[in-house]
Amino acid sequence: MKLLISGRNGSKNDSILHATLSGNGKLISSFYSHGVENPNFMCMSRNGRCLYTVIQENAMMGIASFVIDGGNLIPTGEVRFPGSSLCHLSLNEKENLIAASCYGSGDVYFYALDGKDNAACTKAAHFHYGDESCQSHPHCIIPSKNERFMYLADLGLDRVVAYSTESGRIHEQSVLNLKKDDGPRHLLNHPTLDIMYLITEYSNVMYVFSSDEETGTLCVLQRLSTLKEYEDVSYAASLTLSTKRGLLYGSNRGADNIVVFSVSDSDGSIEYLTEVPCGGVWPRHIDLSKDNRYLFVANERSDKLSVLPLDDKGIPTVSVTDIPIKKASFMLEL
Repeated sequence: MKLLISGRNGSKNDSILHATLSGNGKLISSFYSHGVENPNFMCMSRNGRCLYTVIQENAMMGIASFVIDGGNLIPTGEVRFPGSSLCHLSLNEKENLIAASCYGSGDVYFYALDGKDNAACTKAAHFHYGDESCQSHPHCIIPSKNERFMYLADLGLDRVVAYSTESGRIHEQSVLNLKKDDGPRHLLNHPTLDIMYLITEYSNVMYVFSSDEETGTLCVLQRLSTLKEYEDVSYAASLTLSTKRGLLYGSNRGADNIVVFSVSDSDGSIEYLTEVPCGGVWPRHIDLSKDNRYLFVANERSDKLSVLPLDDKGIPTVSVTDIPIKKASFMLEL
């Protein structure tokens, strides 16, 4: 397995770690790419050839674009825009767009991709939310499965915004308002059902939505806690889904554990199963290996990525590898 791991390192040096793991999850080798300021989030094209990373540098945010060549990252360009705390990127390949959300300033940007090298080049739309009395915190933004819509989780305004993106005409399609102080953080599509999952930062819950592919409308089906035993302060952060195992995983920062839900094959509904240790402190991002054998956990305050093998029931166990990286925040598998 080959991984790219990033962190909120505050430096252009040693910014993206390339790690190669063996079949049993052990680290074989690693080296760094340089030149990106605080690449705390990354996304990759479906064909695995193009990589996009967040740039956080002073008051100007940005998107850096790369071609992945034999595991090496070849820069193809970057675009800059005003804002603060750029935290998430997502591709809509059908409409040739990349979307970026700025947690600190309440800005959401859409850029068209250059057809030559797939670098972000032309601003297609810009939305600004919130004011002094009502602070917006745009976080995760993802496309619908059919890529006719993009969905934004606004952590500050407690809502999910659906944008229509067809034919490059980007506009707000609908808004789903959630409970006050939920803090919606990360969204995830079910790969086959018209279902979407959302994890919240403040209320520590997992939502299940139905999604209408024709209108983009979301409807709440379930709202379940990500915590059962823990009663102190905690902030849920990230989620990932294994349809192969029929399991949904979420991370809890503060409780420092991974919650596991079973997922119904027929309707995508979920049921709480268990919580297990995350292998470190402050699990900011989690994801599954492509072979569904490991859960990767970016333990930010432990400065490491933990590799947790899954048992025969799909439950994460004790880490077999801890890969050091300052303020670990994100990973993806090549």
